[in-house]
Amino acid sequence: MRVVLIGYMGSGKTTIGRIVANYLKSHFYDLDELITIQEKQSVRKIFLEKGEDHFRSIEKNLLALFLKSKKEYVLSAGGGTPCYGNNISIMKQFAKTIYLRLTPDIIFKRLFTQKDQRPIISHLYEEKLFEFISHHLIHRVAFYERAHYTIDVSDKSIAEIALDIHDFLLSL
Repeated sequence: MRVVLIGYMGSGKTTIGRIVANYLKSHFYDLDELITIQEKQSVRKIFLEKGEDHFRSIEKNLLALFLKSKKEYVLSAGGGTPCYGNNISIMKQFAKTIYLRLTPDIIFKRLFTQKDQRPIISHLYEEKLFEFISHHLIHRVAFYERAHYTIDVSDKSIAEIALDIHDFLLSL
């Protein structure tokens, strides 16, 4: 089975993806990690040295190659991945896409403590971070909601979320 988890930064795509992959006895991949391996530098460094446009170009090309070449996987896509080019359409063509939905308040609480590890928000202070999240969600949610399946992860444990996804996938 081919599965792509999408959602905003901090939604738990990587953590949940690893568990779902284990349930499915499949391989787990993180798109940002694949980019880091291919480019031999961190996503943060790519953003800082070459800019977001360059990063999105690398991301789009690697995503398409990955989706077309792998037979079974659970992939955690970056928060912006579905929103650029025709990425969401390509994801849906080759895999079952699952949107992990969270409220802006919960996203803020999760990201505030992780700012330094996330290049796109590392420079933002508290008030600006919340504005940034709210602004991006307004633009990104239309892409996220095109997923095959949406699960609200706000009030669920990681185990409950993974089991819900597993049950959805088995129902196909």
